[in-house]
Amino acid sequence: MLISTGGLIVAQNIVAVALLQFVFVGSAVALAVALSNMLHDLLPSNIRASAASATSTLGRLLIIPFALLFGYVSEQTSVFSATYILLALILGLSFFVWLSLKISKRTE
Repeated sequence: MLISTGGLIVAQNIVAVALLQFVFVGSAVALAVALSNMLHDLLPSNIRASAASATSTLGRLLIIPFALLFGYVSEQTSVFSATYILLALILGLSFFVWLSLKISKRTE
């Protein structure tokens, strides 16, 4: 995801951008499936559905302001500059995944 986001910052060829977007979305979906699996493995069955729902709701609540910010920055400067917001989100997500894996290994 980091490589595809970095590529989206510098690529200006339409074919390259399309391929990088495909790689980014594929990576994001794979990561979401893996994190969902980890969530289901770590939680007992009586709270699993509530936790999955709360996680989904929190994710949607975080997407809205970042999408608005991305749109504003891309309108004021360029979409390539706005991609730095996406890069910051990916770096934050990478830290979260690293922390989650560290915690899950400690509980095993």
